[in-house]
Amino acid sequence: MTAEPRFSITIPAYNAETTLAETLDSVVAQTYSDWEVVVCDDGSTDGTRALAESYAARDARVRVVAQENRGSGGAYNTAVRASRGALVVMLSADDLLLPDHLARFDAFVRDNPAASVFTCDGWYENEDGRREEARPPAYWVDAAECTLEDLVVACFYGVGAVYRRPVFDAVGGFREDLYAEDYLFWLQALAPGFRHKRLAEPLSVHRRSGLQKSSSALRMRETDLRVISEILASDALTPMQVRATAAAALRLERTILARRVLAATLGDARLELLLARARAHRRRSAAVASLGVEPDPATRTMRGGAEQATSPPGATASAGVALEFAPTSLASPRAVGLDSSGDPLRIAFLNNFAGPTLGGGEVQLLALLPGLVAAGVRPTVVCAAGSGLEREARHLAQVAVVPVDFFPRTLPKMVAGLPRRLRGVELVQGTGFLTNLAARAVGGALGVPIINTVHVVPGAARHDGESRSRSAARAALEHASRLPVTRFVAVSEAVRDGLVADGVVAARISVVANGVDVGALRAAAATVDRSPRAGRRVGYLGRLEPVKGGEYFVTAAALLAGDDAETRFVVAGTGTSEPLLWRLAAELGLADRLEFAGYASSAPAFLGGLDVVVVPSLSEASGLTAMEALALGVPVVATRVGGLPEVIADGETGLLVPPADPGALAAAVRRLLGDPELAGRLAAAGADRVAELFTVERMVAGYVSVYEELVPGWMASGPA
Repeated sequence: MTAEPRFSITIPAYNAETTLAETLDSVVAQTYSDWEVVVCDDGSTDGTRALAESYAARDARVRVVAQENRGSGGAYNTAVRASRGALVVMLSADDLLLPDHLARFDAFVRDNPAASVFTCDGWYENEDGRREEARPPAYWVDAAECTLEDLVVACFYGVGAVYRRPVFDAVGGFREDLYAEDYLFWLQALAPGFRHKRLAEPLSVHRRSGLQKSSSALRMRETDLRVISEILASDALTPMQVRATAAAALRLERTILARRVLAATLGDARLELLLARARAHRRRSAAVASLGVEPDPATRTMRGGAEQATSPPGATASAGVALEFAPTSLASPRAVGLDSSGDPLRIAFLNNFAGPTLGGGEVQLLALLPGLVAAGVRPTVVCAAGSGLEREARHLAQVAVVPVDFFPRTLPKMVAGLPRRLRGVELVQGTGFLTNLAARAVGGALGVPIINTVHVVPGAARHDGESRSRSAARAALEHASRLPVTRFVAVSEAVRDGLVADGVVAARISVVANGVDVGALRAAAATVDRSPRAGRRVGYLGRLEPVKGGEYFVTAAALLAGDDAETRFVVAGTGTSEPLLWRLAAELGLADRLEFAGYASSAPAFLGGLDVVVVPSLSEASGLTAMEALALGVPVVATRVGGLPEVIADGETGLLVPPADPGALAAAVRRLLGDPELAGRLAAAGADRVAELFTVERMVAGYVSVYEELVPGWMASGPA
């Protein structure tokens, strides 16, 4: 070993008796030997100092210095000033270096003489021992190097980070009155021009605990805002860096406000759980993508339902409609710090449902929008002129409405003109087949991320009588124009599985379950007259289309009608199947037992007046009617298709039967009507399930998580 070691590993230690031994053992186990360790005991009141001195007594490369408690920044300063190596390594007293850490950095530093700050990939280790891989944010312009503009959006993984000693001297050391002293140190290092390089190997382990800043998303953002404000107040930044840093500070302020709103709505524990699950999903998606499953987006197209490498896509034409689709980059202006306006995140939602009433997708969109507004989104709803959605959306605060005509003849011209009407929008989201196609064109023209929300299981249109040729044309158009989509959002795992089977790479899909406003549902249902009445009521609520299985409900009602003379059946909804269902009811002798109620202006009031709700669908992406009924404490019989089993656990929160089987439907309804105790138990358990898994608050949090990922820096400014 030379007189002056190549590496000086600096470890601030305060009351670290339970973890320091493992940290020092990880250093002693290095395959590279030219190092020293300087442990700074920061006024510990336990056995930390004695433990460190026992290591020093056994290995001359370990030294211990002590001081009164000054925090980790002060302890780092003392340790660095007492060290001798040309390369300084930062290591907390509860983190670990993997055995090849120093050996790999020795070669890496020699290979990058122009750089002065070096980091590696690594692992986050949770208190239960589970490890999650830590990687740099995907929005870095160069995955091998972080610039200051990147750093103000999110701090890089810094465990075991290495820097040349002149960096410390130039910065003046670590701030001793700041919790995130390391984040500020890196900003102060990059601002004057010291370059960073990333060693793309996992070489260190960061141990997380509930006491750390990183264990709370809100605390982390608040701390990061203070750090960014500090660097912004300095005179070390160039004008371009000032713009990027100011934009990051404004985004953080909005992030903090939005998280406080979500925490107040969901509760701290539930919000943290949802965000943790979202981060885990993103890590899984990134892991899949890293395997090389998905081809280069710049040269990918669809052929025969499978993704192939070919030339970039151009115009796609089908059924006389031609739309231009262009690949969309994830590098939005926010990602590179060019947006300093401080405006909320602006999202355009496209929906073409033209009826005067509302379908399930429209109900979900209207439920989603207020929560997004509270979270810092300013939505623009592009919808069919004169539709029920236009009417209802105009009543929502801070929601802009753009009515358009979705006529096939004028569709290309309308879509081509939308980018001019949506200037300033930072994300475009389609909500159905046609509007998903339009979103691809509009988002491509605007150069912003594109979301396609999928509310149906792929192939469900065949249940509505769609011809084979039309289905083939629809599938071809969908496949050929899929390239620009940044993220597919499936409303259930069943939809996700259908998308994967249809050729979408799993890493491009997020699942955000539909949700209901339980409180509003119950308040609306409370208006129902619940005075005693003769007989029980079994009902169906939904569109009257073949895919919804209305004919099987009517046939099941005929089978049940003979059980007693008092039970009544009611169908609420409108659609092309309505005349057929009238005729079927008459043929089965149900004229005086089955009521066609038409469109239900208040779904909660209708459902709340029933004893059993039947969902006889042949395909169902999510099962909104089932969610609403269960939330109201009404027992449900449904078919075992699509996303319905995700809402209803058979025999626990409701009853499931095979599709297209009126006999099974009738038997399940008969079972509930004949056993009130069972019906009550299932309904109560169903209400609990909906309150836990299918609330509008959870849906909002899910979409916010997706937006946070696609527009880097809007909600996230620290490492996930």
